[in-house]
Parts: sequence; C-alpha cells; structure tokens
Amino acid sequence: LTQLKGMEGFSTSFAEHARAWRAVYDAEQAENEIFPTDQDLKPMQRLCILRILRPDRLSSAITQFVIEELGEKFVEPPAFDVATSFADSSKATPLIFLLSPGSDPV
Repeated sequence: LTQLKGMEGFSTSFAEHARAWRAVYDAEQAENEIFPTDQDLKPMQRLCILRILRPDRLSSAITQFVIEELGEKFVEPPAFDVATSFADSSKATPLIFLLSPGSDPV
C-alpha cells in the first residue's frame, strides 16, 4: 500500500495510531468510520485501506463510492417492463425468466 502515490507515509502513520485503527477494524460499518491518519485521503485511497482492513465491507464501500462519484442511478437496477420486453421478443428471441428463492419476478 505504501508504494502507491500519496500513501508513502501510511505505514508509519498506521503504527502511530494503532489503537485508533483497531477501532475502525472493530466497527460494524467500518466504511463509515473516520480514518485516523495524518494524510488527506482520497476516496480511492480509503477503498484501498478498507480492502486491507475489512474486505468484508468492501462491497458496501464500493457501492457508496459509486453513488458519491457517479450518482445513485448507477447502482439501482433498471425497472423491468414486461410489456416492452414481450414486444421485443419473438420465436427466435424468447423471454427467459430465471427465478431464485426470495426474489420478486415483477
């Protein structure tokens, strides 16, 4: 991580603030915590740190990153219109629905 541009002194800062970093590690939603660092972190740098500390929270953090940087429309699935899809179908291009337990097909 310290080989990335802008993160050169991170390992030293991490060692100096080990107790505060432990609090981030222990937090239920670590991606929403304030990171105890001497550096001003860009959003992508926060993701890199989170990937090391809490890879289980990375998916949520990436979704949050996309919403903040690109907008919410990039994380919401498009509305499904059965009538339009049916009109686009034919004998050669049928509609195929894959249903899974707990999902709402409409």
